[in-house]
Amino acid sequence: MAGAVALTLVGAFALNASGAGRSLCPPASEGKTPPFLLLMDPVLNPTAGSELDIHYDVCGLTSGTPYRGRVQLSQQKPGGKAGKKRSPKPKPLVAPFHGKVDGVATRLSQQLDLAYTKPGTYTLELSVVDNQGRERKRVQKVVIAAK
Repeated sequence: MAGAVALTLVGAFALNASGAGRSLCPPASEGKTPPFLLLMDPVLNPTAGSELDIHYDVCGLTSGTPYRGRVQLSQQKPGGKAGKKRSPKPKPLVAPFHGKVDGVATRLSQQLDLAYTKPGTYTLELSVVDNQGRERKRVQKVVIAAK
């Protein structure tokens, strides 16, 4: 099992920072710098062994601004019965990435390979940190179905 977890962490994240349509960032007011925001589309419930498409927007950063990001997928475990030994919590799948925005409203996407992920309920966390160290996060629940 440890080998599967290690393989999952090494090869589980395929980056695709290409645009994924029009940005959902709020329009900028004339003369005002838009706020630094991170928006994430709702994730459709994928199946185990598939790829999870994550579409998001980085708003309010000027063109060419570098950023770094991270996706974390953590399985939620139901509470055990009193007196029973609990199994260890599975390690989260963590995948870092980086890039540069192409304007104040940049639409991006990432793909997460679920090849070694078991069916269940997960927490998906997306975080982006700009070149000033400001972090923005989005979290949502994802249910991964059996094949």
